[in-house]
Amino acid sequence: MERFIPDQYKLDSVELVTRLKDVPLLKLLTDIKIKRIAERCTHVRFNHGKDVVKQGETGDCFFIIERGTVDV
Repeated sequence: MERFIPDQYKLDSVELVTRLKDVPLLKLLTDIKIKRIAERCTHVRFNHGKDVVKQGETGDCFFIIERGTVDV
C-alpha cells in the first residue's frame, strides 16, 4: 500500500515514534513498545466521503488521523 502514498504524506520513523508518544492512549507504553507499534504502522489515505469504519463492523485496526478531519 505504501507505494501508492506520495512521499510528502510519509513520516520518517523518528517523527512517527515522536507522534505516537503523544497519543494519550499510548503514553504509558515503554519506548520499545512504541517503536514496535511504529514498525507495524502503515499509511492509508482515504478520499473525501469514504467510510473508514462502519457501525457494527468488527474492529481489527487502530486508526490515528495524521492529517485531515473525520466525522463520527
